[in-house]
Amino acid sequence: QISYFSSSSAKCGHTHFSLALVIIDRAKEMRFSVLLSMLLFGTLESVLGQEPGFINDPDGYTNIRQEQSSKSEIVGKILDGERFLYYPTSNSNWWKVEFTKDENRLIGFVHSSRIESEYRTRENSELSYEKRYHEFNRTASSFRTTKRDISNSELPYNYFIETIDEIGRVTDLKFVENGRIIERPLCYLSSWIKYEYPDKNTIISYSLNSDGSKRSNLGCDMWYKTVYTLNDGQTKILKTQIEYAIDTALLIENGWKEEELQRALKQLKEAKQPQPIMIDGYEKSTAKLNGKFPISDRFELKNFSYTGLEYEELKKIFE
Repeated sequence: QISYFSSSSAKCGHTHFSLALVIIDRAKEMRFSVLLSMLLFGTLESVLGQEPGFINDPDGYTNIRQEQSSKSEIVGKILDGERFLYYPTSNSNWWKVEFTKDENRLIGFVHSSRIESEYRTRENSELSYEKRYHEFNRTASSFRTTKRDISNSELPYNYFIETIDEIGRVTDLKFVENGRIIERPLCYLSSWIKYEYPDKNTIISYSLNSDGSKRSNLGCDMWYKTVYTLNDGQTKILKTQIEYAIDTALLIENGWKEEELQRALKQLKEAKQPQPIMIDGYEKSTAKLNGKFPISDRFELKNFSYTGLEYEELKKIFE
């Protein structure tokens, strides 16, 4: 994969990317229908409750055990830098993991002290977390919140889970349909958004696929990571930095030449970039940044595209 950063001031704007057009034209020309669908819609399956992670072990590897015990049989090893999926739980220090290597899928248990989340910083990993459940309506163009703080004992067909840390900041939004994170939402929507807060003046949002992998869609101007720099009062977005994730190996495997790919990536990097006017997904959250809703100077509530519950909540904040 190749990722790059592009800095811009936090103002509203739109652009069309030449690489997206080149990819689509190339896919049509060479009849890469599978490639095109992977780029625009994604192909990965999901299981509710998984988290992506890496090992955190001074030995450079950790053992996968058959059972939840250090005396249990070793069924495999995970090396430093190898990505896997795990199931965090408060009921045990041994967490279930799923690890695929060379087309072999291993399922077992790893001690939680050896697991490092891919998206959550170690500084914040010791915080306690609260989960809130909200109902939403899946329309033709969006996920619209319809009811707040519903009971998790009888959840509806469509709901989303908001995870909040003890400081009062949203850290995670997962949109669920029929008991599973939505696998293929519209190309410009995310069914999983994660947030990091490395310091007082910075928020990082990640757009993820249902299995926790990076979600990036050139055809819909969707990037997977945004870094927001805030003022000291945490109410204004001063600048943004966005990052795409492009699987160059997949493109080369499907007929791209290295030279034409590098030219297309260069054009994309030099193109005028989108300029977010608010934190992605924050209108869905009840916690936000401990009640604060940072915006850019170009944000105007009257132009806000959502209506109903979310609009009324934001209206109260700005009043």
